Amino acid sequence: AKIIFYSRDLGKDFLIIDLGKNDGLENEDVVIDNKNSLVGIIQEANDEFSKVDMAYNPGRSFEAEIKSLGLRVLAEGAGLGEWYLKLVPAGTELKDNDPISLVGGQLKSVLLGEVSETGKGSVFIDYKARALFFPESLDNVFVIPSEI
Repeated sequence: AKIIFYSRDLGKDFLIIDLGKNDGLENEDVVIDNKNSLVGIIQEANDEFSKVDMAYNPGRSFEAEIKSLGLRVLAEGAGLGEWYLKLVPAGTELKDNDPISLVGGQLKSVLLGEVSETGKGSVFIDYKARALFFPESLDNVFVIPSEI
């Protein structure tokens, strides 16, 4: 799909793409870029275009895996191209730029981002991750049906 418009509104990023229901798109379809990174989720599919809610927006969360450790974590949208990584056990050391992927089915090869910042905690440590793309630089994206 070709990106028609990028917008930041009330702390959330959105894309408008040139495909919609007439092309088989539905709400909750997954949107990735050409490097297999998660971009977002179709929030509103209209007949000829769709609105994409960026994956890192607040209110979005995904089960993710730190690839180098095989460790499953919860990635919560922090906005502005970042996620909070939750449920990382104390004593676990993540390295900057460690890749993070989605968990489950055929989407396990889709990249969520990479570790960017270490936090603190006694039982669990909160980390931050950053997206692998800048939304304003995207021209095209791929849409994966949500049934996968």
